[in-house]
Amino acid sequence: MKAIFTLKNDARFKKLMMLAAVLIIAVITSSAQEKHIVEVSNNVFTPDELQIAAGDTVEWRNIEGIHNVNGSQGTFPENPESFGNSTGSGWTYSHVFNIAGSYDYRCDPHYTLGMTGKIEVTENDDVEGQLAVNFVGMTPHVGQDLWLAVVNKNTGMEVDRVHAVVEEEFMVHAHGIEAGESYNVDFFADFNENG
Repeated sequence: MKAIFTLKNDARFKKLMMLAAVLIIAVITSSAQEKHIVEVSNNVFTPDELQIAAGDTVEWRNIEGIHNVNGSQGTFPENPESFGNSTGSGWTYSHVFNIAGSYDYRCDPHYTLGMTGKIEVTENDDVEGQLAVNFVGMTPHVGQDLWLAVVNKNTGMEVDRVHAVVEEEFMVHAHGIEAGESYNVDFFADFNENG
């Protein structure tokens, strides 16, 4: 299978390529890998429950207070594996969940106040026909909207359209890719914050 990318002769697109120094890696993926963000503040995890696929990453961002993430098997013996970090403030902690199952976790200083979370990790069976596009070096455009469209080159039909809010580094997944077909992948970022 091959993916064909078309570059629009559009000033906004050129600006995206030149100013952001975007490195795009497109892969027909054999394992979906998405990053899920959990904010840690005010004695809560937001969201406090997630359902993700095996191979996905959960990133906890402590934006307020002194907290930790404790998903150890010592505290939660039913967890398929241990994860967690030390108590502190202003930290970011990530863990890749490769084993399917149910995971419980808590903030040790505040679990009696209900600061707990749950992650359900499912087997990753839905990877055939996915296109993963990684964007890195997007610092000048963080917070702006990005749209990505995948169009079947032979039929002209749009296969998938994805919307994402730009982060410094992020990934989007498009679905519906078929073996033996060629696709145009077009994307647009909102430079003026006015659509």
